[in-house]
Amino acid sequence: PKHNKTNISFLLILTGSEVITLKATDIDSGNNQLFGFRIVSVTPSPVDLEFYFLSSEAQISQTGTGTISFKGCLDHEKAEKYTIIVEAKDRGEKKQLSSSCTIIVNIEDGNNHPPVITGQTGPGKVKEGQRNVLVSRLQVTDEDTKGSVAWRAKYEIHGDTDNNFRITTDPETNEGLLYVQKDLDFEEGSQRNVTVSVRNEISLFSCKVVSRSTTGLWKVTHVETNSGATGAGVSGQAKDSFIQVTLSVEDVNEAPIFDKTPKTVSLPENEKPGQYLETFTARDPDVANANTFVYVKGEDPADCVTVDPKTGKITTTKSIDRESVHVNNSIYTVTILAVDNGKPPMTSTATLRIHVQDKNDNVPFLPNGMFDMCQSDGVSKANITVVDLDEEPYSGPFRFKLLGDVEGKWSIEPLQGEFKRSQDHIMCANNITAVKSTSNSSL
Repeated sequence: PKHNKTNISFLLILTGSEVITLKATDIDSGNNQLFGFRIVSVTPSPVDLEFYFLSSEAQISQTGTGTISFKGCLDHEKAEKYTIIVEAKDRGEKKQLSSSCTIIVNIEDGNNHPPVITGQTGPGKVKEGQRNVLVSRLQVTDEDTKGSVAWRAKYEIHGDTDNNFRITTDPETNEGLLYVQKDLDFEEGSQRNVTVSVRNEISLFSCKVVSRSTTGLWKVTHVETNSGATGAGVSGQAKDSFIQVTLSVEDVNEAPIFDKTPKTVSLPENEKPGQYLETFTARDPDVANANTFVYVKGEDPADCVTVDPKTGKITTTKSIDRESVHVNNSIYTVTILAVDNGKPPMTSTATLRIHVQDKNDNVPFLPNGMFDMCQSDGVSKANITVVDLDEEPYSGPFRFKLLGDVEGKWSIEPLQGEFKRSQDHIMCANNITAVKSTSNSSL
């Protein structure tokens, strides 16, 4: 009978499972065609393990196939592979012939060893305000095959209610890389403590031979445990390995903090200098090493204000015109700085928005100094446009009036600005005046 060499792999399968089915052929006839299988040798010698044929001799003779199974436990740490020599021998009436094949059973490593944290390295400190900083590397040992899913570590952080930290796994070393992912404040505490646990990506699996028998399967115990327990004696769970990491937070000079920003005040335009606007106050967050600071004017495009360096009091140094190019939508904006004397000095900025209240301080004017009219037999008309830089209620309504000798020659609608020519006449625009009427004053 003839059969071939075979190479197969297995991962911690249960006792009694089929390993491989062999098939052999014999071209003879009669009893010379009948044959059986026999395991000649297993290398290395199994410990708590025995390979055997499931099929009976009658089944093998009838089908030409035989299935190998095993009793006990497959353990990668005891043997990474087994070489099995199988003989197929016929029942020749005069002469019995045989051949052999080699079966290589590769035992893949399962997760039967948990990771254990052995130590930590790294700075163990971070300056306040820093983020995404590696502060600690956690070392682990795992007796499973390096690089396998049974070896790869998975870390978890406990007690970090504010999610200040994150941890990843170094794919090369299996170390846990602990990072600070949020700003830490020294004034809230000079130390932070977190607990880190480690487990594998897959569940732990163990197999143990309890008793052996000459017939039937051996009695074994298989235990598959899920990581996540915090102590021993939890049924169906493996105890994770834990370590407490203590991180020191270093104090750095922080910028002063304004109590409120931005602020908005109102001021009538063209008020005389020296008008009080607002007072800004700031505080130094560095409790352990408080600095002194001064108030300094920042942006002031028209140089209209001054700031008391000690009190933060802001007053005007000149009048502010609402129609100025530096005023946007009636808002004039300045910024105030608080600069401390730390090393290095730190600065924070506050904004003051000055709402400049309008007054009736602009006369209306005609944007076009001349305009054309068509001469006709009838009455010629033109509309007069007037502009006033003030806003409501100081921008109208307007009253129009013609100046000079215009009677019987020219006329104008006093409220609408419609200009009419009654006969040939040429008149400059300065012969027209527009007066705005308000409840307060007229210009």
